[in-house]
Amino acid sequence: MTGPALQGPMPTGERWKPVRDNNNEGAQLLRAGQIARSAELFEQAIALTRVADVDAEGLDLRCRALTNLAAARELSGDLGGAIAGIEEAIGTGLRVLAEIGDRRGTRSAVLNGHLSRAQTLILLGRLDEALESADRAAALISGDDGDLLRFSLHNVRCGIFLEAGRLPEAEQEGERALEVALASHPELSASVYPNLAGIAQLTGDDATAQDYLALAEQINQLAGDATSRQLAVENLARTSLQAGRLEEARRGFETAEALAVEAGLPTRAAASRCGIAAVRLHSGCPEEAAGALREAITQFPAGGAHVERLQAWGLLGDAESVRMNFDAAEDAYTSAREHALTAQDRCRVDVRRAEMHAERAAASPDDRAALLARALDLAVTAHLTTEALRETFPPGPTRERWVGSVAAPARELAFRLAAALRDTRLLLALTENASAAVTFRSPAATAISPWATEIQPTVPTGSGIELPAAASGLLTGATRIPVRFQPPPRVLSCPGADVLLSEWIDRAEQRYGIRVRSEEVVAGW
Repeated sequence: MTGPALQGPMPTGERWKPVRDNNNEGAQLLRAGQIARSAELFEQAIALTRVADVDAEGLDLRCRALTNLAAARELSGDLGGAIAGIEEAIGTGLRVLAEIGDRRGTRSAVLNGHLSRAQTLILLGRLDEALESADRAAALISGDDGDLLRFSLHNVRCGIFLEAGRLPEAEQEGERALEVALASHPELSASVYPNLAGIAQLTGDDATAQDYLALAEQINQLAGDATSRQLAVENLARTSLQAGRLEEARRGFETAEALAVEAGLPTRAAASRCGIAAVRLHSGCPEEAAGALREAITQFPAGGAHVERLQAWGLLGDAESVRMNFDAAEDAYTSAREHALTAQDRCRVDVRRAEMHAERAAASPDDRAALLARALDLAVTAHLTTEALRETFPPGPTRERWVGSVAAPARELAFRLAAALRDTRLLLALTENASAAVTFRSPAATAISPWATEIQPTVPTGSGIELPAAASGLLTGATRIPVRFQPPPRVLSCPGADVLLSEWIDRAEQRYGIRVRSEEVVAGW
């Protein structure tokens, strides 16, 4: 959440003091985790302003109370109500600015409204709209604004890019947010550390992720609000699970669930229950885990929570696969895929599906060939896509960690399945495809997901800079130029023959919505 919307810089007149007091008291209760009571106070404050002769001061206070009410609704799981409230808040604030300008500091309230709207849209999976809201907030920021607003903007943009799978941009925004926080309000760093931890985890750096989450937990214990403290405990439990410390993870998730119930956070409570179920799965109790996951999934509030639902359905697929209940596993993985917002996440799910079909083939001799072919279809297209997604990262350790944790397992599985089916032509094609040279053109940005907007070039498009991958470091590093590798060519194994992987490449591009290879064809001999 962004900071609570309190009264502006000018004193409040006698007429509107009850509105101000209800709003401020509600903000304190919201921070303490008394969400239902805070919402009542915000609604009372708003009702006092819904009079025919409301003036600009009353509208300014209504804008702030609506923003806070939207935050309470979001935390309670009413994402549709949160969006409706924040949009009314923005409209009300713009009305104030049109009437009296920024005499009451309403511009900052509108700016916060756009950031709050962006955060709620992230939860709804509407990432293009979220980025648009963040851009509108950025357009309102001036040199006179304090560090808190700049921090909020960078942190929100970090969250958007993280959910969109645009990890290099997420990392850049997160580092900017952290820099602002540490220089002015160190306690704010607890809000950005979980995002940086998410980036580290998605790129295979679990140790760094745990360090970030431990820092966030320490800060929140001292200065955090109820919702931040709950999330810190839940995140640390998740890192304990990943490290195999199952009893520690179980205790952490149980504490997180209790904190979520106490604060009235239904999404976090359901997510914590999924964590407890994950502990059961890793403890060798897949049947208990599957039952608990199915129950927890029903407890997510309607709409939103795409990341939590993705994780829950994926875990259920894992549990059913372990139970050899393969049809149920496929259904669960398919549901997980429906909640994946990025090509990266869809690839991760499909690699798990491929592994499941391979296991099913081993248990079903009569259907072995058909099941292995299904697994191969998933594995090869995911491999080709993750290979292409690798080039959305600038050269450096983050990209190499991502390759090791995502792209390499997909490649290994594709080769293993092709070998199991004794498809030597496919093995040759995959090998030669991997050897194709890669170049990039820094001015030309390539969208990495169907909804992503094109990144504007930072070098004049007429410069025509085009370098081999080995020279890419010349344009990266401290300059932070957002380069993207151009799609490499398709590889021709034999003169006069067709490109063996063309059908696979076309299928991958259609399935994941990104460009995998260019139309150029080069000889692999």
